[in-house]
Amino acid sequence: MSTGLFGLHASFTLCDDTLDKVARNLPNDAGVHIHVAEGPEDETQCVAEHGLRIVERLEGFGLLRPTSVLAHCLHLNDKEKDLVAKREAMVVHNPRSNMNNAVGVFDMAGFLDRGITVGLGTDGLGANMLSELFTAALLQKASSRDPLVAPFSALNRLLFYNNPLVVERLFGIKLGRIVPGYPADIVLLDYQPPTPLSAETILGHLLFGISVHTLRVSDLFVAGRPILRDGRFLDLDEEGIYAHAREQAAKLWERAA
Repeated sequence: MSTGLFGLHASFTLCDDTLDKVARNLPNDAGVHIHVAEGPEDETQCVAEHGLRIVERLEGFGLLRPTSVLAHCLHLNDKEKDLVAKREAMVVHNPRSNMNNAVGVFDMAGFLDRGITVGLGTDGLGANMLSELFTAALLQKASSRDPLVAPFSALNRLLFYNNPLVVERLFGIKLGRIVPGYPADIVLLDYQPPTPLSAETILGHLLFGISVHTLRVSDLFVAGRPILRDGRFLDLDEEGIYAHAREQAAKLWERAA
């Protein structure tokens, strides 16, 4: 139910001594989690200070690994993308965060066409992955002015194929299917389809039906254990948790003021 990565921030906040120490102490089968080229200035700073682009710098310290997660990767050049593919590192796209920070648009096709495992994340902007996927599609289409980019096949790969692959690689377990030998992770959504629902139309319903309206999870099972029933947690005090979170947030703002 849990695993770990060595959490780094971004190249511009990491000196060579830090990266060297991480590389020397990190087990061979462990990876890092790091924001990579989220903004164009990240690459500019890296070249000016280290004479390398960010992915080249990570490669130099041996941190570009199959178990490493590279977030964002908006401003990599083709050579860097090829290097990510060669080292089989994983990339996570966070479209709403990128839009909020106005840092650019992810080259979805450029990464997927290289066979890179590209997953989908939120970078803290909520936890609604269907809305994130819907936004990813709209951003690709709007930025390219081409309604045919980010087809259903690419979107399906991001969330329903590659995200389980990321977890499989990091946790050593298989996820993403309802078959014997896989954990029984199941979500039931309260949704009334206005048009026929089938295997061929399911992604359209998820994006243009469920994600653009209120997403209501009625029941949730994790590894076969019921977590939600009728939209309510079975073993958590929701109101108490929210009250505690508000209290701690207020204290944090007081300390930061």
